[in-house]
Amino acid sequence: MDIILGRARRSRSDEEKRAIVAETMVDGESVSSVARRHGINANMLFTWRKRFRLEDAAAVTGPEAPDFLPVAIKDPAPVQVTADRPVVELDFESGARLRIFSAADSRVIKSVIEAMTRG
Repeated sequence: MDIILGRARRSRSDEEKRAIVAETMVDGESVSSVARRHGINANMLFTWRKRFRLEDAAAVTGPEAPDFLPVAIKDPAPVQVTADRPVVELDFESGARLRIFSAADSRVIKSVIEAMTRG
């Protein structure tokens, strides 16, 4: 006879999973704190995040899909870096350079970097 102690597995709908994943996107929240609050393993939550990100990316296809076109900037102007206007420059293997100023929106930066590193 085997005696197994522990909790029974709980089945969650995709809607519940998406709601829990959305909590991890709130500023100041961590995946581990959200996982603890809902009584799930943080690794499972990371798996759900990845799954929904891939599904959402696959859903954006066809004529509605955003197109990224190659862009070349000739003779870029020098950047004036001051204490109130810091800048971060990222050089990509492709030779592209991305300049990020402090006023840039983090979601836009993330989208641009993901688009530039897709391969």
